[in-house]
Amino acid sequence: MTTTLSLFFVCLVGGCLASLPSYIKVCSKSDPNIKECFIQHGNEALPVLLKGDRSINLQSLTPMKFDVIQASVGDLDLTLRDVNIYGLETAKLIDMDVDWEHQRWFLECNVERVTILGSYEVDGQILVLPIKGNGPFNITIDSVNLEYTIFYKIEIRHGKEFSIIDDNDKLDWKFKKVHFRFDNLFGGNRAMGDNVNKFLNENDADVMKELAGTVSNVIRSVAHQVYNSILGGIPLGEIFLA
Repeated sequence: MTTTLSLFFVCLVGGCLASLPSYIKVCSKSDPNIKECFIQHGNEALPVLLKGDRSINLQSLTPMKFDVIQASVGDLDLTLRDVNIYGLETAKLIDMDVDWEHQRWFLECNVERVTILGSYEVDGQILVLPIKGNGPFNITIDSVNLEYTIFYKIEIRHGKEFSIIDDNDKLDWKFKKVHFRFDNLFGGNRAMGDNVNKFLNENDADVMKELAGTVSNVIRSVAHQVYNSILGGIPLGEIFLA
């Protein structure tokens, strides 16, 4: 579910950072191949960034950890705890562009496979099926692709221009397949639990649609914090050369 959380962390940071470390290269606005420059340097920086960098206050994203993730959709209440997300080392920046006139960033990333482990508590109904239980879970998502459009505004500080993320950002994401496994459903009733897991796996696209709004809001919230706390602290002139 929170696959894309880590992806945005990396994709946003991969292009440029305050007090730029030597492994992060900037691009020039005047470069006719600026898109290729973004993609090349972003992917060169990704493996280092994923391991974390104390100099820029970036924790390791392999794995990425969350104490709790909550989702309430219709009649469903789902809480995930002690969440660990694996597989982000396969993240690749596919496309990246900046529209200077309309103050817009565009990012496209792909991850081959993400595995999310932890414990869950669930009660309610998913699609037409009742679901209730608590215990360990495994959600594995194959071939995650996400496209994120960010609009930013300019803020002048000490005579320099800084970019601040706006609220009208747009996220689109898709995947090839999701594999669900929730243990100890219905108090350990194996037959009922197996039926629910089978239903979830056979209807993975519809299940993810049910959760899409919650997932997107979590991703956007984290992206805003990362952008404003890191990229928002760098003068634009240091991010993009003339």
